[in-house]
Amino acid sequence: MVNIEFKKEMLEWKEERLKIWDIKLADPDIDYLWHKNVMQSTGFDKSINNDKEIEYPQHVYDLIAKSKPHYEYLFQHRIKI
Repeated sequence: MVNIEFKKEMLEWKEERLKIWDIKLADPDIDYLWHKNVMQSTGFDKSINNDKEIEYPQHVYDLIAKSKPHYEYLFQHRIKI
């Protein structure tokens, strides 16, 4: 629908450190871990178990609650395939 041809090579990439991410992070514990994991990734891994329950700090849940109305509005206008 967006006129981009799928290529299998899109699913893998080389590990790379991005200088743009060498910034002061809003929440060093969460932001650093996310950036570190992304920079060390080399593709999508189906073996990751997403069923494990993760406990986040309260400000993460507050941000989710604040963002949810915007998400729901945009979700109404999603592209359906």
